[in-house]
Amino acid sequence: MHFRIVFVCLLSLNLFLSACSQIIVDVPSHEEEWDQPTNTGVKNALLNAKQLVSINYTPVNELLIVNGEFSPMREVTGLVYSSSRAEDLFCPNNVSLWTFMSSLYNPQSYLYTKNVTMPPYSIRGLVGSYYGQVCSAFVRYALGIKYQFEIYQMTVWDGFDKVEPQEIDGVRLGDILTSESSQHTRLVTGIHRKEGHVFELAISEGMYPCAIEKTYPVSDVLNSMHNKGYVLYRYRYIDSTQHIQSPFVYVGEETPVYNYGFSDYHIMPKRGDKANWRKDEKVIVDVLNRDGFSDYLVYKDNSLVKKESIPESNCIDLGIMPYGDYRMCLSNDLTNSEFVYWIVADYSVNAENTGSRTAKVTFASNNATPLWLTWRTPVNYNSINNDMPYWTEVISEKNINDGYIVTELDQFIANKYKLDTWSFKVAFSTKYGIITSDFVEVDNFCL
Repeated sequence: MHFRIVFVCLLSLNLFLSACSQIIVDVPSHEEEWDQPTNTGVKNALLNAKQLVSINYTPVNELLIVNGEFSPMREVTGLVYSSSRAEDLFCPNNVSLWTFMSSLYNPQSYLYTKNVTMPPYSIRGLVGSYYGQVCSAFVRYALGIKYQFEIYQMTVWDGFDKVEPQEIDGVRLGDILTSESSQHTRLVTGIHRKEGHVFELAISEGMYPCAIEKTYPVSDVLNSMHNKGYVLYRYRYIDSTQHIQSPFVYVGEETPVYNYGFSDYHIMPKRGDKANWRKDEKVIVDVLNRDGFSDYLVYKDNSLVKKESIPESNCIDLGIMPYGDYRMCLSNDLTNSEFVYWIVADYSVNAENTGSRTAKVTFASNNATPLWLTWRTPVNYNSINNDMPYWTEVISEKNINDGYIVTELDQFIANKYKLDTWSFKVAFSTKYGIITSDFVEVDNFCL
C-alpha cells in the first residue's frame, strides 16, 4: 500500500517536471539572438555583400593596392579597394567579377601593369589597382543600385530615408551608416541582441586594402555616430533587391555550378575577358600559352576580320579598332583555342551653356546605352582639402530618345564652390558592363 502511494507520487512528480521542461522549451527566449532577414530582398542584399567580403583570389603578379601591394601567389580574401575614378572602373558595378577574375590570371594585364597611382587616374589618392571597389560602390552593389552616386548624394537620393528616431535598437538588417564628414558609408549585415537590445553589429564595407565584414560592440557604433557623424539610412526599395550566384564565390546555401578555368586560357586581353574597350585606345591581347597554335583569328559581329601568325613577342597589338562586338581565339590546322570576348564602345558627348547654372548635354552611341552623367570640378582643379565634389544625374528613357538632357548645377555644390567652369562625363552601358566618356568642360556655367 505504501509502495503504491510512493510510486504514484514519484510518477506524478516526473510528469510534472516533464511538463515544466516542455513549457520552458516552447517559450521563445529573448535573452540573446541574431536578427534574421525579414524578406527575400533583405536576404539578397546580405548575400551580395557577403560575395564581396568572402571572395578569394590569388594574384599571379605584384598587385598594387592603397599604401602597398599584394605579393604574387598569396591568396587574398575580399575584393580589393581602389578608387579608380578616372575611368570609373569600379568592380563589380561597372566591371564584372568575370572580367576582374580573368585579368588576375594574366601577369601582363592592366590590373598589374597600368600605373593608376598617378594623374589622371589618382584623383583623391586612394587608388591602387586598375579595377577595385570603394565604399559607395560596395553599398550600391549590395542593394542592387546600378546608378553611381557620391556619399553626399546618398543622403538625398531617391529611396534613401533617414531613420527616425536615430536609436540603435531600431536598426534593421540592410540599413546604411553614412558619414558625410568622413566620406564613408557602411552596410549593417548582422544584428546581435540581448534582452531585445542591440549588443553587437556586424558591419560590411568597402575599404582598403579589401572589403571586410567585422563585428563591433554597440558602444563602438554609437561612438562613431556621435563623434564621426555617422547617420542611419534605410533603402526604401531593399525588398526588390536581386541576387545572382557567382561562379567565383559561393555564399549562403549555394553550391559550385561552373568551373571557369581561366588558368587554362591561351590568350587574354589586357583588360580581361568580356570587357569594354574605349574607342580611342589600342586593343592588346597577351598570349599566355601557344600550345601548338600558330595563328590568331579575330571576329567582328560574327565575321572573320583578321587571321595572322602569332608574333614572337606573344603580345598581339590590334590597334584602335572600329566599334563592335569582338571575339578572338588561337588556331592551327586542326583546332581552335577557347574564345575571349570584348566590345569596342562607340559614343559621343557634348554640351552647350543654356543659361545660369544650366547646360544642354547631348550624347549618342551605336552600341551602348546612356545611363547617367557625372558632374565634377574642372579637371585641373586642385583643392586644398583634396575635396572634389561629384554628383550624378540619371538619364531617362525620354532623354535617350531625345538625345540630350538639360541639366542644372546642384544648388549645394554651386553655393559651396562658386566656380564658373565645370566638367562632366557620361556613363554608357553594354552587355559587358559600364564605360564612361572623357570629361568635357563647360565654361561660364554659373554666370
